Amino acid sequence: MQRRRQQWLLHDQNGNEHGPFSHLVLAIPAPQATALLNTAAELAAMTGSVDMQPSWAVALAFEQPLQTSVEACFVEDNALAWVARDSSKPGRDGQHDNWILHASDAWSAQNLELPAAAVVERLKNALSGILGCALPEPALAQAHRWLYARPSRAQPWGALADATEGLHLCGDWCLSGRVEDAWHSGQLAAQQLLDQAALNAGRTERSPITHGGKS
Repeated sequence: MQRRRQQWLLHDQNGNEHGPFSHLVLAIPAPQATALLNTAAELAAMTGSVDMQPSWAVALAFEQPLQTSVEACFVEDNALAWVARDSSKPGRDGQHDNWILHASDAWSAQNLELPAAAVVERLKNALSGILGCALPEPALAQAHRWLYARPSRAQPWGALADATEGLHLCGDWCLSGRVEDAWHSGQLAAQQLLDQAALNAGRTERSPITHGGKS
C-alpha cells in the first residue's frame, strides 16, 4: 500500500502497480492488516492490539445418516468446541450427512502444525466419543487450519476508518469474532464510506480516526 497525491496505489508480489484509488477497504484479519498499515500508525496500533486465536475446522460427509438426534452442540473440556450437523439446516440437498467440527482454541494452538490428515482423524474420534457411537468411514473428510479464527476478546469498534486518508478496516475481529459480526462490520464500513462521501460533498470537517459501534 502506498499513499501518493491523496490516492492509494497497491503493489502486488510481482511488482505490478494497481490504482490509483480514492478509498481503500481492508477486510482481512487484524494481524495481516497491521503488516500493511505502515503509513497509518494510529490504526496500526489498534489492529496490532488484537490477539487472534487459531482454530482447526473439519468437514465430514457420511453416505448414511449417523444414528444420533444431535443437531448441534457446544462442547466443554474436549478437543472439540462446536459440532453442527450441517445437512440438517434448511435448503440442504440431503445427499450426505454433513458435519462441521470446530476444535477448541487450546487444542488448536497445541496442534497448530499437525498434518491435516491427523487432525481429521483425531477430531473424528472426538466426535465419536461425544455421540457415543462408532463412525463409518466418511465419503469426504477435509481439514482447514483457520489461523486467525477469532479475537481472544471482544472489541467495541464495529469498523475502523481514517477519513482523511480514505482508509477503512472491517472484519469480525472489530467485534466479538462471530460470523454475524463480520457481516455487521462490513455494513458499518459501507456506511462510513457513504457518510464520508456526503461529508466531502458538503465540505464538513470531521475527526480523522473513527469507529462505528454496534447498533
